[in-house]
Amino acid sequence: MAGIQRDKLQFSGSLANVTRLADLKLNRLLNSIDEWITRHDPDVPEEPHPEPTQLERQPLLDLDLASGAVKTVIWATGFRPDYHWLHVPVLDARGQ
Repeated sequence: MAGIQRDKLQFSGSLANVTRLADLKLNRLLNSIDEWITRHDPDVPEEPHPEPTQLERQPLLDLDLASGAVKTVIWATGFRPDYHWLHVPVLDARGQ
């Protein structure tokens, strides 16, 4: 979401690019996990990675809130992953 003007939410139009980058980052992470597993237990069968995220060809650039189509809003901010419970040598110095 890029902004709100009167009763309309406005979106930046960068969803496709952001989604492609997220898919790329996910696959890099999964590849590094696969490499670690292969080094430590080569007999574990490899799992397929998820398919790339599919989007509509023309994603919404605005959404009219006055239309009544939106029934629920969940607002989540400040999320950070917490891996304090993970006691294996796979995290870097930043906890990633």
